[in-house]
Amino acid sequence: MIPRCVVCGSREITTKYFSSSSRKFYCSKECMLIANRKRLLYVSIFIIFITLFIGIYLLYLVISMNELSLIFAPIFVFGLGIVFGLRLFVQSIKARNLAVERNFVSENIIYSCIFCNHEYDKRIFGAPTECQNCGKESPFCDICYEYIFSGKPVYQIQNCGHIFHKSDLLDYLENEEICPKCKQKISSVDLEFK
Repeated sequence: MIPRCVVCGSREITTKYFSSSSRKFYCSKECMLIANRKRLLYVSIFIIFITLFIGIYLLYLVISMNELSLIFAPIFVFGLGIVFGLRLFVQSIKARNLAVERNFVSENIIYSCIFCNHEYDKRIFGAPTECQNCGKESPFCDICYEYIFSGKPVYQIQNCGHIFHKSDLLDYLENEEICPKCKQKISSVDLEFK
């Protein structure tokens, strides 16, 4: 089976954009950046805080030893760490904007029914949600373990009718040929949910 890009589903992938840590393929640098945007954000925040801690500690040591000639060492470590952390932070912001631009992530998440597009009045996080308009319960994606709401692209398996998030199902189909919910063999997949 030809692998697909994890982000956009394209089959035009190259080994140039392969993540060895997650073992996933991407079709472009932009898709790889979109997939790793949260990791970039967390790493940048971690680097900035660690740099602040180490810089302040080194500054304290230099001042307590009365070695003012060594004052440039903590300033250099502090400056280098902050610049590197801010660079990763800017990359995560660019990736977030790129994801919004490509409609992979919506800026304002609105929870609405996938069947009738009625916006939910109240929703408790993690609880099953029934639409106040049509009375149907939101389907559950058994791959990512989240409820499916309108706004994110979904795929439906034809022979059993189960619905999953597009990116999750594409990733799952790289290794499996059975439905994650009912374990039937998948004959074909509808690209659009009706």
